[in-house]
Amino acid sequence: MSTTVSPETKLSRTLDKIQYRSSNGYSLKRELQQGMNNFYNTLIAFNKIAANKGAGTPGIDNKTIDGINLRKIEKYHQEYVNNGYNPEPVKRILVPSDNKRTRPLGLPTIKDRLIQKCLEQLLTPYFENIFSAWSLGFRTKKSCHDAVKRVKQRFQGIDYIIKIDLKGRFDNINHEILMRTLNRFIRKNKVLSTINKWLKAGFMKDGIRYESLSGSPQGGIISPLLANVYLHYIDLKMEELIKEGKPIKSNNPEYRKAWLKNQHHQLGIDSLINLNPKTRVEYIRYADDFI
Repeated sequence: MSTTVSPETKLSRTLDKIQYRSSNGYSLKRELQQGMNNFYNTLIAFNKIAANKGAGTPGIDNKTIDGINLRKIEKYHQEYVNNGYNPEPVKRILVPSDNKRTRPLGLPTIKDRLIQKCLEQLLTPYFENIFSAWSLGFRTKKSCHDAVKRVKQRFQGIDYIIKIDLKGRFDNINHEILMRTLNRFIRKNKVLSTINKWLKAGFMKDGIRYESLSGSPQGGIISPLLANVYLHYIDLKMEELIKEGKPIKSNNPEYRKAWLKNQHHQLGIDSLINLNPKTRVEYIRYADDFI
């Protein structure tokens, strides 16, 4: 007697597979597509974006969450499943920042927010097991309070402190480097192609469409995760410096050290961070703020 497996159970199994691959150092393959093709994953994503206070703010199509019913959700889901999905440009607006300045915010359409959320909630549990313990911004169950606590615990007896604030963190992401980094973890062309389309979708301002030569829109649901992926190997390089002279917790420390060196060389990180190995270093990053 055959039994039908519910979409909820299928999604739970897919998430378990994602956790397993992350914990064991495997890249993602068909697990992402299984999750993206699961309509229950889409319903969860919709409920989450509907609960967000920005759900009433439209993108370039002037549609808000109020105008989206179950039939529309099914239509958007099938567009992605059947390879008919193409993102729209984001609507660029300026919002107040500090010191009476403004910063650009890119508002995707509700459809694009939905598909981004579908993928984001599959990728987040994977990367949470991979990201450095010293990266605390836009992380699950981590906050600025955790960053302050780490500073108090670790930064004792420090003679010099260097504070770095990345200017235009979202706007200055190099697409080629980001996609190269993602390709190390994701082996599914459809997912990579979708992310690349989001990056290249451009933005609309005053009725004119502009190309996106770099950056990931601040306001995009998946942008914080992509920003952390983009900075991941810098975090690992600093982590390596913190642990210099101490055993790295790994089954094969020498292999891990050689592997990291190769990754850093390919991404050009070694040429940017070149410290005396005997220098004691502490490090913490919260989003675009480094200490």
